[in-house]
Amino acid sequence: MKILQKGIVLIFIFLLLTPLQALAEVEWQVQTTFNLDKKPVDMVMSMRGSYLFVLTEDGIIHVYDSNYNLMGKINAGKDIDRITSGPDDNILILKSKKDREIRTILVDFIQKINVEGSPFLGKADAPVVMIVFTDYQ
Repeated sequence: MKILQKGIVLIFIFLLLTPLQALAEVEWQVQTTFNLDKKPVDMVMSMRGSYLFVLTEDGIIHVYDSNYNLMGKINAGKDIDRITSGPDDNILILKSKKDREIRTILVDFIQKINVEGSPFLGKADAPVVMIVFTDYQ
């Protein structure tokens, strides 16, 4: 009887000391699919998640916004084989093994502002428009 009790106690202690593993069920679904004209080589999300940069085999970097809308393309060159995000959302680090070089580029996005009907000085069809926002409160 004592042997049975010792056996039960040992089994109980063993079960207490053995970590319990519970496998969680993982659910997933495809959120977005990108159809590229060339094979993707590398991709990186900007530091704050504002942009997704996708490098294709022809050296073109496709730039997507946070909603995965294509904002534009950058011709980085066919020798670029890797991209990394920089310390800010609009800085990219390009790497080329063939040329043994690293390039840092600053990506700026040109935003069109509709100034039609706004007061102006000078020619209406001037190639440069300077906008001054003085109505901040």
